[in-house]
Amino acid sequence: MGDTELRRFVRISLGSLSELESEILLAARLEMIGQEVSHQLLFSIGSLRGMLHKLHQILQSKGTG
Repeated sequence: MGDTELRRFVRISLGSLSELESEILLAARLEMIGQEVSHQLLFSIGSLRGMLHKLHQILQSKGTG
């Protein structure tokens, strides 16, 4: 997988994380999951988002546009 493909995959992954975040917030609002569980999941999503953003920045700095 080249850098361009990897950057595309990272962008898709970030979008998927946003979708998952919305679904978790909705599930918590509908009381389908508990607050503690939703907070843990949202914290994990935040950590993953940070790692993916950093990876995206590194790939951009390599000159892949």
